[in-house]
Amino acid sequence: MFDPELPCRAYVRHVYADRDDPQCRGRYFLVVFHPDPDDMRRAAYRHDKSSAYRTHRPGSVDDALGLWQPASARARYDRKQRMWVDTTPPFAGVMRFARGHLTPDVIAHESTHAALHITRLHDWSKDGHDGRADFGDDCDLAEEAFAYLLGDIVQSVTALVEQLGAWREHGA
Repeated sequence: MFDPELPCRAYVRHVYADRDDPQCRGRYFLVVFHPDPDDMRRAAYRHDKSSAYRTHRPGSVDDALGLWQPASARARYDRKQRMWVDTTPPFAGVMRFARGHLTPDVIAHESTHAALHITRLHDWSKDGHDGRADFGDDCDLAEEAFAYLLGDIVQSVTALVEQLGAWREHGA
């Protein structure tokens, strides 16, 4: 069992931006369930001291009940190949939640951020990174791969919430 006064940590492993691509690298991320929103925000600031976690304005991190903190993409220039080569480790980032405030929409929201980041990491390692995730037109293979990735992340995080018993109580 967990101590309700302390953060609880778990990893989501083996998430793939494209299940059907044999070149796709598996990723993982850390999920932290904080005792309350203030603890979550303080931990987010300790993890990343960027201005996004110091700003005090409505709709900012100050009001957040969940956060996604992505890990950076890395690359080095390979002189023999005359191109940039992906050296990003498989760690994708940290997803944070305030226990007792979790709802399906909070999980879906943060999972979407995670899925987009993992898709961008995959696109970077495949084609070079331009900062955008391209899903093509209509419902093509890229969009389908993203939908599966998002579903896998939501399912994994929801299972962790179930194990922890961290759903917000009805009417709270």
